Amino acid sequence: MKLALVLNHRCNLRCSYCYTGEKFNRPMSPATARQAVDFGFDRVGKGLLDLTFFGGEPMLELGQMEAIVPYARAEARRRGARVSFHLSTNGTVLSERHLKLMTENAFSVQVSLDGSRQAQDAGRRYRNGRSSMEAAEQNLERLLATGMPLRVVSVITPENSGWLGESLEHLVSLGARNLYFSPNYLGNWDEPARERFEAGLLALGERMLFHFRRG
Repeated sequence: MKLALVLNHRCNLRCSYCYTGEKFNRPMSPATARQAVDFGFDRVGKGLLDLTFFGGEPMLELGQMEAIVPYARAEARRRGARVSFHLSTNGTVLSERHLKLMTENAFSVQVSLDGSRQAQDAGRRYRNGRSSMEAAEQNLERLLATGMPLRVVSVITPENSGWLGESLEHLVSLGARNLYFSPNYLGNWDEPARERFEAGLLALGERMLFHFRRG
């Protein structure tokens, strides 16, 4: 069973295409978190509970994660069940405490990074409008260096679809290998945007084939 905990609606970015709604600071209470974990274990019996931390930006709620993970582990032992931990993050917040929690508990991580600087800046900026690229790049490389399972998700929008080939190349240059390009179907895909998408998709396909052929 898969269980996602939205730890807060707070986020340090203001992505132009975000689908999770208004950003406001209302963290999940410890009691609610424990009840949610119990709910999951009640349904898996002695099976596996896949527990995902989501937001907003869940990395802003490190204290919550540090409390939930040992509780979930203890409940899994008590019930004779299993638990795995997953995280979906924008990649801009990463401390040594984050890394310790994730590596010691075998997290798998999904990082949202749209590719090249042009693609990232087209839709994924801080609240004050600054680029989020440097922090996301540096932290992606730190996460990859741990060897933990990691996937990069790049959202294709009408604004960044012309850079898909460059975006793939940039992510590969950072060391990413598990890549997922996801179209934003709710974007304003007018005729010029569709033409950019078609050209960008062809470039993306050519670069993907090139790298597959190289192994």
